[in-house]
Amino acid sequence: MNDLHTPPVTTARPTFRAAVAGLLLGCLLALVGLTTASARAAQLPLAAPPRGLAPAGEPPYEQRVPALIASIDGFWRQRVRGYVSPGLQPGYETTGVTCGGEAIEPGNAEYCFPGRFITWDETNLTRPYYEKAGDMAVGFVLAHEWGHAIQDQLGQRFRLNIFAELEADCFAGAWLRNLYTSGQADVGDVQEAAWAIRQIGDPPGTRIDDPDAHGSSKLRGAWVAYGFKRGVHACYARTQQVMRAG
Repeated sequence: MNDLHTPPVTTARPTFRAAVAGLLLGCLLALVGLTTASARAAQLPLAAPPRGLAPAGEPPYEQRVPALIASIDGFWRQRVRGYVSPGLQPGYETTGVTCGGEAIEPGNAEYCFPGRFITWDETNLTRPYYEKAGDMAVGFVLAHEWGHAIQDQLGQRFRLNIFAELEADCFAGAWLRNLYTSGQADVGDVQEAAWAIRQIGDPPGTRIDDPDAHGSSKLRGAWVAYGFKRGVHACYARTQQVMRAG
């Protein structure tokens, strides 16, 4: 088993589904505004709204979100030596959960470093995302925060907050690819994740050294796509490279 302390080893032959994943990478890039030739050639429904809008047959939120959580948790358990699942505190807007004694802004999701738990606003964030776009919009949000939990467990330190955020986006992309290549996600799920990315980019003019900077939607989408294409180890390596260069 590969983990973040050993180099990746790939021995399996490429599958048809893995090949199609390359085309979905173009789809993801295009959906966040980074059109590529591969996306155009694939003739995927890039301009179509996420098929999760009022999805027929989509399982109830209460059923699907625990399944997403189990998927993300299992993904990282297979890849990080000594992995410990982060705590979960859903619905902080109703429970009054704080992080380090400080209130959390409404409509947010956050990994709380002092408490080592992930919390999210169900009323103003995840439930609306689920209803507007579908399950993978919520999955992306949770996978991103899980990325911060992994950074914490690995003892990573970042010179600027934006590096931590972009690496967490990349990790989320790696998880999404794993779902796709294993047959648990489809093109519509990629669209849903891209929809979520478009909602949460920094406003124009945000400086990269802003302590709350996460990156523009296009930049974040590029990092998600990088993780989708190359996987967890490449996310980690790219972040280290960017920090050294910057």
